[in-house]
Amino acid sequence: MKETGIEPIFTRQIEGVFLAATLDTRHSREELFPVSVRVTYKRKVWYYRTGIKLTPEAHLQVLRSKGVRGEFAQIKNRIEKIFDRVAGEVISLLEQNMFSLEALKSLLSKRNTPSDTTLLDYWLDYAETKKAAQTKNPFISAASSFYRSLGCEVRRIEERDPHARRKTIVGASTKIPPRDVTIDMIQSWIIFMEEQGNTLATQSFYLRAFRGVLYELQRNRLIRSVPKFKIPEGERRQDDFLTVPDIIKIRDYPDGPNKWSADWWIILYLCNGSNLRDLATLEYDEHYFHDNELSFVRAKTRNKKPVRVFIPIIPELEDLLKKYAAEPKMGQRVFPQILLNAQTEAAITNRVHDFNADIRNGMIKVCRDLNIRAVSASTARNSYITTLTWHMVSDAFIDGMVGHSNGKNILRGYQGMASPRKRREINSKLFIDPESY
Repeated sequence: MKETGIEPIFTRQIEGVFLAATLDTRHSREELFPVSVRVTYKRKVWYYRTGIKLTPEAHLQVLRSKGVRGEFAQIKNRIEKIFDRVAGEVISLLEQNMFSLEALKSLLSKRNTPSDTTLLDYWLDYAETKKAAQTKNPFISAASSFYRSLGCEVRRIEERDPHARRKTIVGASTKIPPRDVTIDMIQSWIIFMEEQGNTLATQSFYLRAFRGVLYELQRNRLIRSVPKFKIPEGERRQDDFLTVPDIIKIRDYPDGPNKWSADWWIILYLCNGSNLRDLATLEYDEHYFHDNELSFVRAKTRNKKPVRVFIPIIPELEDLLKKYAAEPKMGQRVFPQILLNAQTEAAITNRVHDFNADIRNGMIKVCRDLNIRAVSASTARNSYITTLTWHMVSDAFIDGMVGHSNGKNILRGYQGMASPRKRREINSKLFIDPESY
């Protein structure tokens, strides 16, 4: 028996009782649907929730998965355990000549089958319901941090694909059920993150992800209430920038082991503060050959309201392109060394993460040598915006250069786009100290 064309993951008939592990699409208005064991008896139907939610696309991946390795195979194995447990209870009641849907419901409620689900299993399964890697990864990173605070170990699993990377968490605490989470456990985790040197922004990131998991557990009645804990506010973004004199120091950093990192940080700065994920897929297009500009649509806006960014190639950027960019050819990537041969979303995310980490690690030494504040990729973006702001460039122009959406600003919907000549004129101010005149 199929429901709205969705094929069940597992089915079984036990005398006159029909069981099917499938998506329950009856009521949910969201993209996620609960996976339930549908029990049909004498034309009456009852759904027993497993505590797992999937999108129809993820359901299909689980259905097709085989073996025990892989993200979807692990979810399938969890569903199978619950399905077999329900089938066992059905058999037990039938043997005692006591079967009815009410009897089964009462028995499963007492035994509370979903409580056998560990917090870690639910946490990682919940992360897999997120489509985009940038949405999924914070949940996985938060889980790694949380379980490390409980004494567990995070190990890397080698894959055939050198760009793929998976990790597994091992240790006794991985077996704790959701109901055993306490406020003391969370407070100990916060102290652990502080001792590890995690910034307030990172702590806030992880705690918000964890709270999302807890709310989902509560909605599925796997916990009665969500422990109350305070999420720290991250550092203010407006403090995360460099002044032009310090940026010039990075630009002029002498040749050596860390010159590569200094150059790449300047590339981010000169590319309107673009993030590395966008530069990774940046291609030579007609704007490069006709207007001497690089151009791309921000990945962040691609599936919403596409916003195109234009990067004027001023002399300083041109020098760095000659040093690090590929030969200009229509449709070819400008910086192929970022992604190499990565194809899947997970592999692309890992390559960008590793490339960013290489820049960041080198910049720690660069900033120490120059006696300036430590920087990250986001510092380059904030520095670009701050420099132009201090040069009294309009907010509308800056928004366009960094790819901010117009949002509800009706006026900007009528404003004409700046010309390539004007964009080049403005970006030529990036190494002029606005406080020197």
